[in-house]
Amino acid sequence: MRVTSKGQVTIPKYIRDKIGVRAGSNVEFIEKGGEFVLTRAKTEMSRHEHELAELRAHLDKISGTGISGLTADEIMEMTRGPFEDVDAG
Repeated sequence: MRVTSKGQVTIPKYIRDKIGVRAGSNVEFIEKGGEFVLTRAKTEMSRHEHELAELRAHLDKISGTGISGLTADEIMEMTRGPFEDVDAG
């Protein structure tokens, strides 16, 4: 397959049919043993959700704290401390 100047390739029809993708489907590349495997994305995530999932996985890896199940607000509270109303008092 030839790669375009934009980094695009055309996935042959027999492969699209085999992995169940069509126009508008999301695909992902998974690294396995130094090679990359094209698969249909398991879930349809927005770019923001994908980036957040990558960040959580990275934080779990470097911290060993298991924070991937926490919400963004819980993570922010852990890093900044509890939110206090500056107008109170």
